[in-house]
Amino acid sequence: MRSMLTHHRKWHRPLVAVAVLVIVVIALSPSSPPPSAPTIAPFAVAVTQSQAQSYTPVVVLRGVTSGNKEITIRAASDAILMKRPFSDGSFANKGDIIAQLDPEDKQAQLQEAKALLEQRTSELKAAESLSRKGHRSAIEKQRATAAHATAYARVQTILNQLEKRTITAPFDGIIFNHQADEGQFMRSGDVIVSMVSLTPLVIQADASEKDMPFIEKGQKAHIRLTNGQMVDATVTYKAPAATSSARTFRIEAQTPNDNADIPSGFSVELIVQRRPILAHRINASLLSLDDDGRLGVKIMDEGNIARFITVTAVGEDANGIWITGLPPSSTIITRGQGFILDGATVAPHETQNTEPMAF
Repeated sequence: MRSMLTHHRKWHRPLVAVAVLVIVVIALSPSSPPPSAPTIAPFAVAVTQSQAQSYTPVVVLRGVTSGNKEITIRAASDAILMKRPFSDGSFANKGDIIAQLDPEDKQAQLQEAKALLEQRTSELKAAESLSRKGHRSAIEKQRATAAHATAYARVQTILNQLEKRTITAPFDGIIFNHQADEGQFMRSGDVIVSMVSLTPLVIQADASEKDMPFIEKGQKAHIRLTNGQMVDATVTYKAPAATSSARTFRIEAQTPNDNADIPSGFSVELIVQRRPILAHRINASLLSLDDDGRLGVKIMDEGNIARFITVTAVGEDANGIWITGLPPSSTIITRGQGFILDGATVAPHETQNTEPMAF
């Protein structure tokens, strides 16, 4: 038994010494560094330099053309249309005879009315004479005066009707809408003809509350016809109050239309020029939305960091979209913008245009 214990102690001492040595070595050895995070390379993007330019934004309104003057002429009394010198579409100068009526029995009525007026005049003189002598009452004199006034008014009415048998153009304009032929009988109030003046031409449009601050009387404008033709115009009227139904404001502009080439009733676009501003022109595909739904563009700052900048679209043309909100000199990311987040480091490659890739 004693020999076994002695044999165990012999092996125990070396094992303890080895264990102590291992512990000392571990304690004295330097600690190993923690594993380092993997390095992420900057994302490669294409960029282009953009400088803000002077741009004149516009307000585009839907409108319709109309004459600056328009009138419908009607018969003042029953009559026959004797003459109609102008056909539809003809131009008449102010004072030209455009219709002549025969008032039928108006001459006979005039002679009858004049005869009655003479009789009432004699009766009035007699009543005044007798009244001065005390042979007539004041009431009888008043009756004679009233009868004379009625007869006089009848004569004047017929004379006015005779004067209206010759109808002249009240202004320079175009004849249209003839409703009767020569020799046709017309009742009082029947339409004879209409006239319109198209020089200058008036454009009427409605503006929203959003557009009203940018429209002023006297502003330069253009009208775009349905065939694409552009014509110069000037704003002449801005309504001081909105319509009660649509809550829009009436805007009017005028264009010379010297040859009356543009008719009344045409649908047009009224394009009103605003004050010039500084803006960038970019490809529309460079626009994107952030998480809050705001429109913006991704640019690169001086530290090669991508930044999402909110912008406002103020116009467009054949070459792109005009926006405000960017710094006057901006480095716009034109390719790869769909793969990077705001604040990411990028590796730029400069290009000469703003044509984006399809991603």
